[in-house]
Amino acid sequence: MHLATQTDIVPNMLIPYLEKDLLPSLGTSPAPSPFAPEWNGLQAALQTFVVVTFNLGVFREHFRSSGILTRVAHGTSCTVDVLG
Repeated sequence: MHLATQTDIVPNMLIPYLEKDLLPSLGTSPAPSPFAPEWNGLQAALQTFVVVTFNLGVFREHFRSSGILTRVAHGTSCTVDVLG
């Protein structure tokens, strides 16, 4: 089982990190290089969110009501080709 399902790391650390640090840094102009560590952080955060949200439904309502997924999509829309 994934560690994120057994601890409070997602609500206490990962979500605040994504909202307060990672998304603002990815939304800067110019956008970070495709090789910047922020992209690896975003990838790891989203993989963890998929595990805890869609496999367990733990944070599904939080993601629906907070708009975090919309902000991720808007913050990365200019770099879809890089991540594709």
